[in-house]
Parts: sequence; C-alpha cells; structure tokens
Amino acid sequence: MPKIWINNNEKAISGAMVYTAPYQKREQVEYAVATEPVIDSIKIRFDMPVEKLVIRPLRYNIEYKITDSSTVEIYPEGRYNFSVEPNGDIHNAVLIFSGLAPHIDRDKYNNVMYFEAGRHFADDVIIDRDNTLVYLEEGAVVDGRVIAKNVNNLAFDGFGTISYECYSNRTLLMNIEGCTDVDIRNITLKDSTGWNMRIFGCDRVHIDNVKIIGYHGNSDGFDICGSRDVLVENCFTRVWDDSLVVKAFDTGDAYNVVFRNCVLWNDFARPMELGVEIRADRMHNIVFEDIDVIHSVTGYPIMGVHHGDRAEVYDVTFRNINIEQAPGAQLFDLRVIPSAWNKDDKMGNVHGVRFENINLIGDGGVAPLPYHSRISGYSDKNDISDISFENIRLFGKAARNIRELGLQVFDYASDIRVSATDGPYIEKITTKIDAQNHRRCSDGLYDVKVAVTFCNISDVHKTGKCRLKLSPGWVLGFGGELYYDIEPGGEMIVEKTLRLPAGKYGFSIDAEYADLDCCVEFLDLPLVLSNDFNKCPSYRFADSYGNTHQEQIRFAIDNNVLMVKTDLLKQYDITVYGAKCLASKAGDMLFSIEDTNSVIAPAILMGRNGECVEGPQIGCPEEIAFVFKNYPHVDISSVRLRKKFGDIAYIPLTQLNIADEKEFLLELVLHDKSDKRYDYSLFGSPIPKETIREPRVMAHMFARVLIEKEMA
Repeated sequence: MPKIWINNNEKAISGAMVYTAPYQKREQVEYAVATEPVIDSIKIRFDMPVEKLVIRPLRYNIEYKITDSSTVEIYPEGRYNFSVEPNGDIHNAVLIFSGLAPHIDRDKYNNVMYFEAGRHFADDVIIDRDNTLVYLEEGAVVDGRVIAKNVNNLAFDGFGTISYECYSNRTLLMNIEGCTDVDIRNITLKDSTGWNMRIFGCDRVHIDNVKIIGYHGNSDGFDICGSRDVLVENCFTRVWDDSLVVKAFDTGDAYNVVFRNCVLWNDFARPMELGVEIRADRMHNIVFEDIDVIHSVTGYPIMGVHHGDRAEVYDVTFRNINIEQAPGAQLFDLRVIPSAWNKDDKMGNVHGVRFENINLIGDGGVAPLPYHSRISGYSDKNDISDISFENIRLFGKAARNIRELGLQVFDYASDIRVSATDGPYIEKITTKIDAQNHRRCSDGLYDVKVAVTFCNISDVHKTGKCRLKLSPGWVLGFGGELYYDIEPGGEMIVEKTLRLPAGKYGFSIDAEYADLDCCVEFLDLPLVLSNDFNKCPSYRFADSYGNTHQEQIRFAIDNNVLMVKTDLLKQYDITVYGAKCLASKAGDMLFSIEDTNSVIAPAILMGRNGECVEGPQIGCPEEIAFVFKNYPHVDISSVRLRKKFGDIAYIPLTQLNIADEKEFLLELVLHDKSDKRYDYSLFGSPIPKETIREPRVMAHMFARVLIEKEMA
C-alpha cells in the first residue's frame, strides 16, 4: 500500500473496490481525503519504481517531481479531485480528493444526526423529519444505506464515508425521494450494490464535492430522476455503470438539471446520459458542462440520449467536455428505440440538443480509433431533430461536417449541423475492408485474401500508416501494418493473405490519426467435417488474452454422431453446445467476443442492407441482446462431457436437437476451474462462468458446421 503525506504530515489512506477491464478480478484502489485548509505539497511513496506520473484531469497541469525511485511530490494549485497514475498505470492509481465545499451552517437545522470519527454499523439511516442535518466527521465510516422520503430542508456534510461493503443485498446507497431543499456536500460513497445516489422526485437540490467509488453492476454515480432545479458540481465518480444520469419515473417532469466541473472515471458504461428510462411528459433544460472524462475504457457512448418512453426531450447541452483515455469509444449516441427498461405504451422524441467545445484528447498512440457516433430515430413521430455540433476536436483537429465527425445519421433524424471556428481541421480518409475472398485448402484451413481500400476524400495529399487488426487475436496473433500514400480524390488498395482455421472473425483498423475513418468487417468460415479425424484441423481452447490449452481437439461426424477427440477429456469436463442455423437479419449480432467488452475488438452487427456495422454499446453482447431485446433467434441444446479415461467422446446429434441437419452451430466450453470471468471456449463465445443470461445470448459466435458433400 502506498503512503501519503500532505504538507509533510502523514495522511490516512482508505480503500475501495473497483472492477476494470478486462474484468478478470476485482482490485482495490487507494484514496486520501485532503481536508487541510491550505495544501502546499502532497507526497506519495508507491510500492514500485516510478519513472513518470500521469495526473488526471490533464487540464489541471499539476506539477510534480520524482524525489527518489518510488516517491513523488505533487504541487496542486487549486482544490479539486484527481487521479495520480504511476507510469501511467491505472491499476496502481491513487485518488486524491482535495475538493473542498464550504461547510453547511448547522444553525439552520433543528435536528442534527452526528457521526463522529470511527466505524458505525447503522444498517439503515432513515430520515423522516424536516430540517435535518446529517454530519459525518472526518474519519467516520457509516456502514449502511440512507433513506430520506418526503423531507423538507435536508442536508449532508462532513468528510466521512457511507459504505455498503459489509452487505450483499442489492439496494440504493442513498435514496432521496420526494424531498425539497436538499444540500449534500463533501461526503464519500463507496461499495454500493446498486445506484449510489438517487434523487427521485425532488425539488431544489445542490450536490457539491461528493466522491463516489463503486464496482458492482448498476453502481451508477448520480441518478437524477424526475427532479427539478438540481445542481451537481465539483464531484468525482469511479463506477461500474453510468456516472451522471437524468431519468424520470412518473414523478413529474425533469428540468433545470445542471452537472458541472465533475471528474468521471467509468470502468463500464456511459459517463453522461439522458435515459434509458424517461417516463415523464417533458425533460428539458439539462446541462453538462466543464466535465473531464479521465477514463472510459469499454467503448460505451461518452454522452447522449437513449429514449424509449413517452417524454419530449429538448433543450439539452453538453459543453466544454474533455475526454482523455477512451479508446474505441462512441463520442455521441442519440437514439429513440424500445428497450427492456421502457414501460410507457407510447414513445416520445428528441430535439434541440447542443454539443459545444468537445475535446477528445486521447492518450499517445490512440488505438483503436473512436467508433462512429450515431443518431437514429424510430418513426415520423418519434424522431430526432435540431442537433448541433460546434467546435468538436478529435486529437487536436476540428470537424467541419458530419463525415469528419465520424457521425452516422440514420432514419428519422434531421437538421443535423456540424461547424468549427478554428483549425487545424480533419482531412478525411475513408477505409473499407473486404475479407470475403477465401478458399478452403486440403488441410481444412482457409486462405483468406484481405483487401483494404483507402479513399482520400480530402483536398490534400495524405501519407501515413495504420494497423489491420484481426480478432480473435489469439488465433493468429496477426497485426499487419499498412501504409498509404494518396493524392486528393485518389484511392489505394492494400492486400494481405492470411491462413485461418474455421470460425468467426472481426477485422478493424487501428491508427493514431483522427483523419483515418474506422471500419469493420466480418468473416464466417465454416467448419467442414467428415468421418475422418485427420481431415479436420486441430483446434485449441483459448481466451482472448493469449492464454491457451495446448492440447489439440479434432472433430469427425458419422451417422448423426459427433465425435470429439482430445486428451483434455482425461482432465476436465467439457460442455458441447449445438443449435440449428438460422439466417441473420438486420440488427443481429454477427461478432462479439470477450475482447469486445474492453474495446480490444469491435462488436459487429448486420446492417439494414446486409452490411457490417459497429455494435451500439459498443461491445457488450449481453447488453446488446438483453437491453435492446436482440437475442439470437436460436434454441441451444447442450451436453456435458464428464472427465473420463479415454480421449474420444461420442455425442448423438439427437441430444443436441440437430439430427439430420446438414448445417448447424457448434461451440465447446472447457471447465478448468480458473478464476477468469469467461470460460475457455473453442470459437470465441464469451460465455460467463456464472450468469443469469442463457447461453443463446452468445450463440452468434458458435462455429457454423457443414458436413462434406460425400457424407450427405
């Protein structure tokens, strides 16, 4: 554990659990709350050698020096909350909470609930009286949740902590419901099992310098639900779901909601969002301004509106937003679409949304590029209109039009405007990947010719390089550099030939330049089986991070019996999944592996005309399937092969409900008792070890099996 000194006085360090990509294990992040009236210096001694620091938000330009191999001194010039990352490593980051909101005047409150320094096992802190102040002294830790309903003149203050780390039931950590004149300052929330702070049907709420750390699913930061006249400022979130959210649940319209000067770290989901639930007549006058997104690591949209209920949503502004580490993220996503969370029997619309002075800073060597932003309505009445983008900069270059912004505009979206006042400007090169030229060789593998087309649609000569990326990367470990040199209006094609086994693959482009447009391609190579093991290439169980079981697996088929040959049968249980093939339709998932959860690979859907399009979330297959009701249209059967002495298993296809099928879907999962989030699979299906989701959510990655013609 690191040590921290403030003004040369050692400071107590606290810890909270976090869960970051690639989601193999939960970790602890250390933090310190600096309450000193004046801070001259902060010294941190790490448990590792330090060659450099990255201190985020970058715009603070906080100075530091390295005093010895593992010790640094930091000299902040203001009171704010920031992350100190030794050698740029987020897994060893230390959070410094030096924000300072003025303390609340206790004399304004008749009832004071005072928690002094120390541990307090409160279970439920229930507030049911008007004019109540809850004060958490520095060093106080209150274990439990806070419930306040229908209270007037309510306040929270102090540098203590509310924690739910000792409990496992799913709940809201702070539920402020039906209250008026609420003031919440300086406290820290951690380890909530659900939303951290819900402001539900309230009026006149001020939240200042509140810090939130969460790792459970649905551990949203601030959910402002059907409330009015709300200001959230100077706050910090590191959460495993959305950070700043506006929703509505039939508690009246939501309006006059402002988030400003906040620092956001999203280990999952979206930093800023309106939706998904918007059950009100109107939602308007919503502002996000002066926000720093220091990490958003899973490719989810950075900001947008997701709407499937009845409200008219309008007069929404995102202004002065700095985005730092967000590889592969969609910057903007506005959609009217039904989802699992919507309850209204009719849908509304969205209009009058402004994006101003948005700056994608990125890290050095940005890869992958941002995926396309999108705007998509639902119908003539449930449309999106009057959307403006002004002064949007990607890696230092400004976008002047929809194409330069990387924005896809779909049906029922109109009056979309992009403008920029100052250069330098993006000079766009579009890309297209074609991997459909392939042939199966005598050894059962495929020769695949991949052609990448570069088109210079700018008016300047363009040279540069990028990387053609193949996923799953463990199959080949391929990452070929491509070079382009193109005159204005010119086109250039670069080809690569790969040798691949059967399976499903995603191709994408990585680059460091905003000028280069990203693209994706999907390839489905069928597994052709006969009654001879030797005619089948060998396969290996693997994950998306290069870990493999070296034992070979081969297949054969005869008289409606699938045969699996591997020495792994002597060591582990193996589950075999099978399903009938069905044709894909628009919106169906084509490709999504474990890597897509952390934007190492793209998720790919089928577009309206059969083309490949990027997944909307961007890469969480469970959310694409569950939230947007887009389950694969298959019924899955499975057989568990128990550990045995032999190396061949015989599986009648009747047990998988695919007897007499000349084409079917197949996947195998190895149960090796590792602590990974997903089991090892043969073809890349990201099936979690423990999940409430049925395996058909992942069926898009099952291999397509064909039986040789002479066997039919």
